[in-house]
Amino acid sequence: MLEKLVPADFENLPDGRLKVSFGDSDILLEIAEVRQLKASPSRRAAPFSVTLRDPGATRAVPQGIYVYQHPVHGPLSLFTVPIGPDDQGMRYEFILN
Repeated sequence: MLEKLVPADFENLPDGRLKVSFGDSDILLEIAEVRQLKASPSRRAAPFSVTLRDPGATRAVPQGIYVYQHPVHGPLSLFTVPIGPDDQGMRYEFILN
C-alpha cells in the first residue's frame, strides 16, 4: 500500500490535516510541506517527504512508527521523526521511498 502513495495524497487533503495516534492520544497534525526527493533509477515511484506540524506544541514525541488515519487510504503505519519546532509548533517528518 505505501508504495502506491504519491505526494498528491497528502497535498490535497480536504482540511490539510492528518489524525495520528501517539500512544493513548489522537491528535491532528497539519501538513506543513510535501517535498519531492531525488529519484533513484531503480525505483518506479519518486520518493517524497511530508513535514507535519503540531500547532502550539513545544515538546516532541519520540521517533517511532505511528498510525495515521488517511481519509482515502485508511490507516498508515509510518516511521515518523521529530525535526524540531518552528515558530508555529513542533514539526515531524516521514519519508516515503
